[in-house]
Amino acid sequence: MAALVRSHDWSKTPLGPVENWSPSLRLIVNIMMASGFPKAVRWGPEFVLIYNDGYKPFLGDKHPKAFGLPFREAWPEVQERLAPLHQDILSGKNPGLFSEDLLLKIQRHGAQWEEAHFTVAYSPVPDPTAASGVGGVLVTAVETTERVRVELALRAAETALRQTNRELQEEREIVTAANRRLVAETENLQRTEDMLRESEQRFRLVAENAPVMLWMGDAIGKCVYLNAAQREFWGLLPNDVAGFDWNSTLHPDDVKKLFEPFSRAMQTQTPFMVEARYRRNDGAIRLLHTDGRPRFGPGGEFLGMIGVNVDITESRRAEEAMKDLNATLERQVIERTEQLRAQEEGLRQAQKMEAVGQLTGGVAHDFNNLLQVIVGNLETLQRNLAPADARMRRAADNAMNGARRATTLTQRLLAFSRRQPLEPKPVKVNELVTGMSELLHRSLGETVEIETVLAAGVWRTEADPNQLESALLNLAVNARDAMVAGGKLTIETANAHIDADYAAQQAEVAPGQYVLIGVSDTGVGMDKATIGRVFEPFFTTKEPGKGTGLGLSQVYGFVKQSGGHVKVYSEIGEGTSVKIYLPRLFGEEARDETVPEAIAPEGTRDEIILVVEDDDDVRAYTVDILRELGYRVLEAPDGATALLLLEQQPKIDLLFSDVVLPGGWTGAKVAAQAQIMRPGLKVLFTTGYARNAIVHHGRLDAGVHLITKPFTYTALAAKVRDVLDGA
Repeated sequence: MAALVRSHDWSKTPLGPVENWSPSLRLIVNIMMASGFPKAVRWGPEFVLIYNDGYKPFLGDKHPKAFGLPFREAWPEVQERLAPLHQDILSGKNPGLFSEDLLLKIQRHGAQWEEAHFTVAYSPVPDPTAASGVGGVLVTAVETTERVRVELALRAAETALRQTNRELQEEREIVTAANRRLVAETENLQRTEDMLRESEQRFRLVAENAPVMLWMGDAIGKCVYLNAAQREFWGLLPNDVAGFDWNSTLHPDDVKKLFEPFSRAMQTQTPFMVEARYRRNDGAIRLLHTDGRPRFGPGGEFLGMIGVNVDITESRRAEEAMKDLNATLERQVIERTEQLRAQEEGLRQAQKMEAVGQLTGGVAHDFNNLLQVIVGNLETLQRNLAPADARMRRAADNAMNGARRATTLTQRLLAFSRRQPLEPKPVKVNELVTGMSELLHRSLGETVEIETVLAAGVWRTEADPNQLESALLNLAVNARDAMVAGGKLTIETANAHIDADYAAQQAEVAPGQYVLIGVSDTGVGMDKATIGRVFEPFFTTKEPGKGTGLGLSQVYGFVKQSGGHVKVYSEIGEGTSVKIYLPRLFGEEARDETVPEAIAPEGTRDEIILVVEDDDDVRAYTVDILRELGYRVLEAPDGATALLLLEQQPKIDLLFSDVVLPGGWTGAKVAAQAQIMRPGLKVLFTTGYARNAIVHHGRLDAGVHLITKPFTYTALAAKVRDVLDGA
């Protein structure tokens, strides 16, 4: 059939050429053709019929003409009955159907009508290219016409057997009564015996011609009768029945399985049923279903067992194959489709992240070094300008504002590429949102009404509170810009749960409990194309000069780096809603931390700091402000020089090192070697781009102190004092 698939002219069918088929159709046809089990696919709105070798016998004379035809043309006689089922499965209304012994009136041998029975499974085949997500119907079938016919005959035989037993019982009662009147009714005895012989002959006539295997045993379990079907199974002649040991054909592993219920039934004189394997006369091992009933004489004496054997080998194999196929096929198709989709999305996202990461890596390090020199010297200029020199002070302030904006842009690039060092802490989002109220009102202006809907009992999450505030502020400012004539901004919080089904459809989302923060506006809204690009760096819908295109990129990077999920909902003219999901934090309540007042604590000449920085300008500025703060300072342009100074200098209180150093060194390597030489030496790192030296998965390594470039005079003073005074 695989050859027929390749040679068939599909361009003349509703499916079109094979090269235009969807991946789902190709996959299901390949799986079907590789299977020896009867299967067919009815694909597309026309339900075009494709089937494998196992399905051909069902078609009879219709093959091969039916191959590639719409279902209504291939099976017109069952179209009216099955078309609604096909349509419901294709539209997604029906998840599939399993039916045993389904009766269909068909014409597969010319104009001859016949009734055929099938055990079938109708399963939807997922296809992302189809409008409903279902591309067609997979049919897995086993024809059970012969088995149904045998079962009907068996029931008829059983009915006849029961009737015969009733007749025998009645006749035995007549015999018993006749025996009581034996002396007076001798002439009736012969007539009764004739009736018994006639009844036995009728029984044997029915039994011999029954299409099922009948057997009879005596009170000790010996075989006394086998009908023609049973004798044929074991290859016996009528004269071979007496003394035949049917146990000799029993499979060794099924001896206990058979004799436990058989012995119990013999002892209790009750019915029994069992399944066991026997060797047929041709040597084949067959599974027989045995249904035995006790026989009793006219006086109620136990005569033995009588019963039927039904060969259920093929039906059992079909049932097992059907179960295995139904359990695995649909799952394989769905899993493979989802894997391909997830891999495609993951690759696209990874390529985008890698491109931006490579850009920001080098740029952030060099640009932050430049900003450090600019910001540091501007700050020095501001500290030393005379209050009366207003013009120069304004110029310095304007220059500082520009440098700070450049710093913000760099930090946003780092945030999107997930290389922004985070300091996550337990956060109560309700308190954080409430605390931002004044800032939001001041930032958004009077034309924007702000409403907060804070749910009670909202869980805690773990995130960098400063970055979370920045993300919310970015969303609020974007919302304000979308409400040109003013409007309403709503910030809501709630507990949320992401289930496994939703998580499987998203990139980098884990199922579980989350804290939800939603920011909604009544602005102009966005179309689907814009929503698809909204988190891309440098993408903006604002006029030139009105935005950098990095605000939402920063939100996306921060949320993903924090292990969360962000989703945008929007429609043109209906506003926009951005929902941030941050993982729930389990554990004890965190204590509130008091932020100390921003001052510039000074040092003493007894405290010695070793500064390791390869950029001459940055190193010069850092050494100057540390000396201005009162510390004694040693300086080194690289790791090797720093370690040499450590060997020569008897006392050093703090190693202050850049993370990225020349000559194959990193600040982390220098610090590790230095702490071997000076156990207990305190270390403070600085960087504009941390890479993986001291930051992993966006978080600082435990016990590591870091100040990011560009840092201010006050920030450096406070951080150095903090590290020196810490335990």
